[in-house]
Amino acid sequence: MAQGSFARPDAKARLGVTPFDVIVIGANLVGGGIALDASARGLRTALLEPADFGAGDCSGGSDLWPLLQAPVNALSPRHLLDVVEAATERQYLRQIAPHLVSELPIVVPALEERAAGGNGTSEGGGGGPVAARPSPRGWWPWARRRARRLGLTSPADLAELVPLLRPAGLAGAWVSTRVEVDEAVLSLALARTAALDGAAVVLNRVGLSIRPDPASGRARVRVEVDGDVAEITARVVVEARAARSATPTTGPRARFLRVAVRRDALALEAALVVPGDEGTRPICCVPGEAHTRLGMVVDGPGGRMPQVEAMLAAVRQRLACHLGAADVTATWEEACPATDAEPGEGEGEDAAGPTRRHPLHQVAPGWVSVLGGTVTTYRELARQTVDAAVEGLDERTRLRLHRRSLTHRLQLRGATSWSDVRDGRDLGRGPSLVDDHARRRLARRYGGEARVVLAMVGQRPQLRRPLVEGLPYLAAEAVYAVRYEMAGGLLDVLARRTPALREDAEATAAAAGRVAELLAPECGWDARRRAAEVGAVRAEAAGRAQVATPAPGY
Repeated sequence: MAQGSFARPDAKARLGVTPFDVIVIGANLVGGGIALDASARGLRTALLEPADFGAGDCSGGSDLWPLLQAPVNALSPRHLLDVVEAATERQYLRQIAPHLVSELPIVVPALEERAAGGNGTSEGGGGGPVAARPSPRGWWPWARRRARRLGLTSPADLAELVPLLRPAGLAGAWVSTRVEVDEAVLSLALARTAALDGAAVVLNRVGLSIRPDPASGRARVRVEVDGDVAEITARVVVEARAARSATPTTGPRARFLRVAVRRDALALEAALVVPGDEGTRPICCVPGEAHTRLGMVVDGPGGRMPQVEAMLAAVRQRLACHLGAADVTATWEEACPATDAEPGEGEGEDAAGPTRRHPLHQVAPGWVSVLGGTVTTYRELARQTVDAAVEGLDERTRLRLHRRSLTHRLQLRGATSWSDVRDGRDLGRGPSLVDDHARRRLARRYGGEARVVLAMVGQRPQLRRPLVEGLPYLAAEAVYAVRYEMAGGLLDVLARRTPALREDAEATAAAAGRVAELLAPECGWDARRRAAEVGAVRAEAAGRAQVATPAPGY
C-alpha cells in the first residue's frame, strides 16, 4: 500500500505481511494520537479499532465536562500546571488543526455570598463573591480569595455577554476562553493523518485478542477482519482506553447527563456554567449551530426525565427563558471521566484524575495499556507512550527514527488551504453550489477537503438536500463519510461523522430509512442489511429521545 492510503482493503492486506513496530488498539483520541506520533517518527504502525472512531471517547462531541472543571483549575494553586499545559496544547491545536478549532467564551457566574445560600457558602467568612462551584460540597476559603484576585467581570458587562442571565444575587463572573473541538472528528483526523505517514488503519467489525509471548518479549494480536483471520506481532502493543471506559478507582462512578434543546428556546453566545440550586449541581450550557447543549453530573437513583426536568427548572431559575420539556430534542447519559475525586474535592489528590496524570501500565512484556486523554492532554500522553516504546527498541531500529515527537508541528489532514474554502476563494466562478453559511460550516468540518464534498454536490445536485430535516448537514456528507472516512454503518454516519443523532434524536430516526437508501449502493447493502442499519439507528434514537415515539415505517 502506498503511503497516504486510507482504504480499508489496502490496510487489511498489510496486516498479514507487514512486520509492525507498534500496534495501537483503540481509535479514540489517545489511540489516534499515539498512532500519529509513532508513524511520524518512522515506526511501522497499525491502528485497529473494533468499533468506530471516538466510540469510547465523549460521544457528545466536544466535551462539556471540562467546563465544570474550569473554575477549579483557574482558582486552585494545585492545578496551575494543568492550566499551563492546557493553554500550551490549545495553542498547538490552533496550529495543527485550525479548521477543527473554534473559540468560545466561558462564563462562570460569581454569586454574592448571601445569595449563594447553602449552595455557595464555605468556611472562612466574608461577604464577597463566590464562584459557581462545580462540586456540591462547597469551596475552600482560598478559592474565594483567589476569585477576588482574578478580577471579576462586572454585572453590567455580564449583561452584555449573557443577556439572559438574571442579575439577582450576581457579583459578576469569571470569564475565560475555551477551545471547542468535536472529539470524534478530531480522532478521525488523527487517524487519517497517521495513514498519510504510512500507518495501517482498520476499524469497524474487527475482532481482536491479545496474547503475550514471554519468550520473545513481544505480544501477539489475533485480528479477524471480515471473516479473515491474521496473527500479527509487534515490538510494542498499546491498548488505548478512553477515560470513560475505565473502571472507577473509588466508589460508584457518577454519570454525566446531556440534553440538547432547540437554540431558539435557549439562545446563547457564550458557554455558561449555571449555578445549581439546593437539589441540583451546576449545569454547563454550550451553544451550537442549531441546538444548545446542557450537561450536569448526576449520581444516585432516579429516572432520567425527572433529572432533566430538574435541570430545566434550574436553568429557568437563573436565565430569563421559558425552556420546557417540549424544547428537548435529545437526552442521554454517559460515565464521567475516570477520576479519583470529583473536581474540587480532596486536598491531597489531583482532582483532574488519570486524564492528567498520563498513566502507562505494563500488562505484560511488549504490551502496555494507557488510560485517559482529552483534547488538551492526548498529544502529551501519546508522546510519553511512544517515547517509552522507542526505548524498548534495539539500537539499530532507533537509529532510523526521529527520537522526538513531531506532532506539535504536523498539521492534520484538511488543515491545508482550509481558509480558502471558508472564504470562497479558489472554488471557480460558476454558480455557488451551497450558500455561504453552509460553505463555512463545511470548511470548519472538513478543511481543505470540503472541496471534495462540494464536488459531489456539483455532480449530483440532489446531495445538496438536508441529511436530516431541521439540521444543517448535507446528504453529500453521508456519502463522503462512507467513501473517504471509513464509515461502516448508518450509526457511524449519523452519530459520529455528523452529530445529527445527538442533536435531534426523533428527526434522525425519521430520516434513517432515507439515508440508508442513499448509502446502500455505496456500501453494497441489500434490503435485510438496510433494515438492520435503520433498526440500529432507531433503537439508539429511542434511548436518546425525550419521549420514545415510533418513527415512520421504513
